[in-house]
Amino acid sequence: MTHLVLSTPVALHDIRDVNMFVRNALDKAPVRLEAEEFEELVAEGLVILYELAGKYEPHREGYARAGSFAGYAAIYLPKRMTDAWHRSHPEHRYITLPDGKRAWQYLKATVSLDEQRVKFANVSGREDSDDVHEGRFVQRSQWVPVPEAGPLAA
Repeated sequence: MTHLVLSTPVALHDIRDVNMFVRNALDKAPVRLEAEEFEELVAEGLVILYELAGKYEPHREGYARAGSFAGYAAIYLPKRMTDAWHRSHPEHRYITLPDGKRAWQYLKATVSLDEQRVKFANVSGREDSDDVHEGRFVQRSQWVPVPEAGPLAA
């Protein structure tokens, strides 16, 4: 597993090491990730963290003392990274339920026909098999209408 490694820890506001901060936040996120996905999400988390830093107000009017960016980021970063993870999966849909609430719907992931052909060839031990048929996709405008079948004659 390759890690995004910075030569030295990079600080941001009161966070001493942004890389470790993002990794810790991701460990707490409610998603299960492959190693590759984890690294991509860490990189995405760093971008999100810097976006949050741009919006952060260290000392808001009416408060006796300044806030903590680490506390602010710890609240928003895991949710934003979870959303980024969902966006990276086209099979995840954010839908409105009948009661008006919003929830994620998890559909089956799409599969590449080429990948399936390669898998079949690898399993069968042959590069080309009689069981594998070539085909092509045509646009809907090129489809031919098929009449409905009537009742079967007895």
